[in-house]
Amino acid sequence: MTEKDVSPKVVTPEWPIFREQHWYAAAVALVMIGVVLATFAAAWVLTADETAEMKVRIELASPFATVFLALVTFCTVAWRGMVTSRQADQQRRQNDANDDANYAKLLQEGAKLLGDKNKPHDQLAGVASLEVVIHEPRGRFARQAMDILASFYVGAARSKEIGKDGVVDLTDAEDATRRALICAYEVGVVSMVSAVFRSSNDNNPTWPAVCGFQSQHYHGGNLYSHQMSVILRDRSYFEDVEIVSVVLPASLDAFNDCTFSKCKVDKLEKDEWWGSNAFIECDFSSAEIDDPSQLARPQMMLRENTNWYDVDNPPRHPTFDAWREILVAKKRTDDGRFARILEDGRLVLLEDIDDGIPF
Repeated sequence: MTEKDVSPKVVTPEWPIFREQHWYAAAVALVMIGVVLATFAAAWVLTADETAEMKVRIELASPFATVFLALVTFCTVAWRGMVTSRQADQQRRQNDANDDANYAKLLQEGAKLLGDKNKPHDQLAGVASLEVVIHEPRGRFARQAMDILASFYVGAARSKEIGKDGVVDLTDAEDATRRALICAYEVGVVSMVSAVFRSSNDNNPTWPAVCGFQSQHYHGGNLYSHQMSVILRDRSYFEDVEIVSVVLPASLDAFNDCTFSKCKVDKLEKDEWWGSNAFIECDFSSAEIDDPSQLARPQMMLRENTNWYDVDNPPRHPTFDAWREILVAKKRTDDGRFARILEDGRLVLLEDIDDGIPF
């Protein structure tokens, strides 16, 4: 390949480009030409023999003078407009530089305030400062502020005690951080922090709802429908967690050794991880099941754990219909509750096998 073949192709504009200096030079040149022409025109007018002829010469020269003056004005306005535009761009860049410095300082101050555990009010102010950085329209340091909030929340949640209601007992600043993470996620800002929440051997907390992480990993504890609806916005993984009253996702590959209690199953894809999870009192009505043989395995213990379906809306599969061999059959009564169908066809309402779970 020759040097000519590898040389970069020069792209020339289709139309000539007039820059600020070009318009300035054109205006100066026109003024100088105008002075010369005006001198000749004045001499030509003043050398007239009669006053009437002088007036005629003035009338002949006036249109040309007007056109020439218009050209000078046009070039001057174009030059001045480009000067103003350049100055505005310089001012905008200066303002942007100042804003960068201000938001960088706000980021530093927010991180500093958030790190002082002995001053809860300062921590709240730190969260508020970082929220301003996150929601700034240009998002200069939004990711960095999000990482600071995420790291603070993960560090706090790992060492928290369990409150009276069984939920992780967050301070005001930590709860404000949780809300800030969710709000930031909703506007498209996600941190690069991967969160790991692990319960200790002597407690079984209900984890708070949070999102905005690169990923979330839960080991132990409980999660209900509200928490799961928020947590599943992130890429999340669960191990040895009790999931309660949740509409389960079609694939359970993110769950390992978990217990699904009183959950609603809409669809279950063929998945090798089914056997590692337990189902208790879950509703399989109208569920689309890819592989019933996986549900029928003895270790699943679906009937023993009172997993059920509505006989009027059985699970769906192209060839399999022996759902009573796997699940407890129920039927909706006139008062809207679900009753278990015994072997002899009688309906029995049992207090511990309820009555339908609202989803």
